[in-house]
Amino acid sequence: MKLPVVERVQPALADAPPVPTMPDLAQGRLSNGIEWLHVERPGLPLVDVLIVVRAGADLDSPVTAGLASLTAELLEEGTHARTGLEVAASIDHLGASLSIRPGWDETSIGLHTLAPRLSDGLLITADVLRNASFPDAEVSRLREERRASLLQERDEPTAIAARALAESIYGNAHPYGTAPRGTRASVATLDRHALATFHRVRYHPSSVFTVSVGEVPAQQMADQLERVLGDWTADATGQGPIPWVAAPNGVIIHLVDRPGAPQSEIRIGCAGPHRATPDYAQLVVLNTILGGAFTSRLNLKLREEKGFTYGARSHFAFRRGPGPFVAGTAVATPNTAEAVQDALREIARLRDEPVPATELERARNYLALGLPRRIETGSAMAAQLADLHLHGLDPAELVNFVTRVREVTSEDILETARTWLDPSAMSVVVVGDAAAARGPLETLRLGPVQPCVVET
Repeated sequence: MKLPVVERVQPALADAPPVPTMPDLAQGRLSNGIEWLHVERPGLPLVDVLIVVRAGADLDSPVTAGLASLTAELLEEGTHARTGLEVAASIDHLGASLSIRPGWDETSIGLHTLAPRLSDGLLITADVLRNASFPDAEVSRLREERRASLLQERDEPTAIAARALAESIYGNAHPYGTAPRGTRASVATLDRHALATFHRVRYHPSSVFTVSVGEVPAQQMADQLERVLGDWTADATGQGPIPWVAAPNGVIIHLVDRPGAPQSEIRIGCAGPHRATPDYAQLVVLNTILGGAFTSRLNLKLREEKGFTYGARSHFAFRRGPGPFVAGTAVATPNTAEAVQDALREIARLRDEPVPATELERARNYLALGLPRRIETGSAMAAQLADLHLHGLDPAELVNFVTRVREVTSEDILETARTWLDPSAMSVVVVGDAAAARGPLETLRLGPVQPCVVET
């Protein structure tokens, strides 16, 4: 039976999204200088609190890679007053949740609790933040678990590709050139003394701020924070600048051999801007057009038109320093070279051709209409406000985002692409069968094809 041909219908453009209003935001400082931001959100008796410490993986060296993230992981494994099990039991007894997330620029400790139990929840959270004891047994256990998971990554092409691209862009001496979780060799050196020292030196009031959202008045929140954090004193050690990196002279293809692999993991990238760049709105619109949505150009070309892959994406990793731009996909081995060429051509199109008005409008609407989803919960709004404050940006940018996105023009996209994306000076990583992929990649004449070995 012959199936009928289904004609693809282009969806109608959505109406212009409304500009959201800024929530009432209260700000202040505790007696020891810790900044706090609070949004009172009545209606549900819930509170979300984020305590953000400016102590992330960008403070690691190649020798100590993994130090910041392992320190964060150990925070809730025991304090001077509670064992790790007691911390977990106390939080569970409150019906609350405690989450710790290490990042490149910061470590965030999140408390989600019922408003009537905020006081008890903050006591536990502050204890974890200030008084982590790093018990030897827990350090050894988590260190060996980390090393075991890193060993497993040797068989994961996606992890190998990510590490290879970071090193190819930044080199292994740059903070962004090493993996935030470290290597088996670096993690093996991280003992209790190293973790406790990092905590003592990097966790202090001048490196901390808090963001909270929930059914609690601002002054009550400030008083609660003062009670658990206001008497905290410690010597201050600031973050140093993140060095810039020069673009390569031409395309370099780094080929990681996985003999007999049926498919290739492909990553294409370069150093991009920091989070506070004035080009932020233009960049997120540009990326939405290129690879930030299912209907973006990379996915339409490599999945819909060519049938090479289940998906192709791109993103800018905005950080305190020049975080990477990354485009990636996985394709069958025979399609490797053509997929690399197609991806670079799509990047070049953004520099060479104005984006059609209809495509631009869809990208702007996609981003603007998605904002409510990004701030619909207390924890989500707290995370957005924390990101802005971390990078020295006005909290009003939370809602100004819609206006700024709506103002991006086709000419802005051309200029921004020419500033930040040069397809003739990209790092390309291919993780796959080198014997099968090398010849076709060399035939493209994009640049040298170099063997690459990744340390995990």
